[in-house]
Amino acid sequence: MIAAVDIGTTRVTAVAAIATPKGVRVLGSGQSASKGIRKGTVTSISDAASSIRAAVSEAEAAAGKKIKHAMFGISGHHITGSLSSGVVGIGSGRVTQKDRMLAVRSAETIYIPIDREVLHSVPAEFIIDGHGGITDPVGMSGVRLESLLHIITADSRALQDITAAAETAGIGVLRMVFGPVAAAEALLSPAEADAGALIVDIGGGTTDVAYIRNGVLRGISVLGIGGLHLTNDLAVGLGTGIADAELIKISEGAAVLNDSGRDSVVELTVGTGPFRVKKSLISEIIRCRCEELFELVGKRMAELRSGSGLQSVIITGGTAMLPGISALASSVLNMPARVGLPNGLSGLEKGLKSTAHASAAGLLLCAAQEECGRDRDSEDQKECPGIIGKIGAGIKRITGYKDFLGTINRKKKGVSYV
Repeated sequence: MIAAVDIGTTRVTAVAAIATPKGVRVLGSGQSASKGIRKGTVTSISDAASSIRAAVSEAEAAAGKKIKHAMFGISGHHITGSLSSGVVGIGSGRVTQKDRMLAVRSAETIYIPIDREVLHSVPAEFIIDGHGGITDPVGMSGVRLESLLHIITADSRALQDITAAAETAGIGVLRMVFGPVAAAEALLSPAEADAGALIVDIGGGTTDVAYIRNGVLRGISVLGIGGLHLTNDLAVGLGTGIADAELIKISEGAAVLNDSGRDSVVELTVGTGPFRVKKSLISEIIRCRCEELFELVGKRMAELRSGSGLQSVIITGGTAMLPGISALASSVLNMPARVGLPNGLSGLEKGLKSTAHASAAGLLLCAAQEECGRDRDSEDQKECPGIIGKIGAGIKRITGYKDFLGTINRKKKGVSYV
């Protein structure tokens, strides 16, 4: 059995599944309101532990099995990404597997502040004698091999607090994965991952962005706007309380309103009593904030892509369920955009087949890949049958899967090593 726990600002989701030769099958899931967690950072270990325990207990009851360990999805402002490069000489004139790994190790040996910890370390590309864009250099001719490595780090204290909350809830942490990286596993087709896609994961407190191209991670960004900002805007604009504004957003909200509903008036019962408001006003408040968000995404997109191709934008997270949000994103970013629904798993209940749970679904696929990697012989580079690799498959092509697993979990006092 494999399990995943996705920690968000508004909710904690736990999912239990089994990995079989035919793929990943979900057994059960659970959700609870997030307490003691703000923008990916634990503010109260006891409250966070209670939220995790509640979600996990519900998943255990549905699955009929005990969850002892889980893959954890995290996000937050404390997570950052940067590129590092390393160079080695090609002794034999043709790149060998050893040359490739030495180049990766060279890029990996960089200074990491003692208060930071490596979450992911993924080769973005290789360069031979100045010619870049190479995903697998083995067998190619040249003199000088350079590797570009994308390293994602997180605040050590934040990770320790999440681990403490999980352990207090009785759950061991197998690994922590940045939310949109996990979501990419469940959302992208191999063609999208190769062509260049931007995952925009709109959470409650932040929006996390991941750029995938050639099947591997190319860059990340964390923006300080999330679904709760839309709720706050509605509360101020409509003169309601936060709880009522959240209900209005969920039941009547839209990023883009169709013409038929523009002049309609909705009657609601809120804390202060009966409430009448034009749908167009609700939509206008939401649209303004969403436009600001996608404009910020566009700026970060220009930085992340670094002149490389980008073909599509996939929006996920609870806020992605707002009607018209993909059309608005496409208009602001001037490229195709769609709302992403998780795939690659069987047994997803109707409630989990939602963009709000893409990270949780992706975490299960990550967990299944890791189990598969443990089961394989270290020299066997074949795909694990029935496991949808997607981003993981790209990583395996470049580094070898077990080598990759080593890179994202080893760190030594200010220096990280492959």
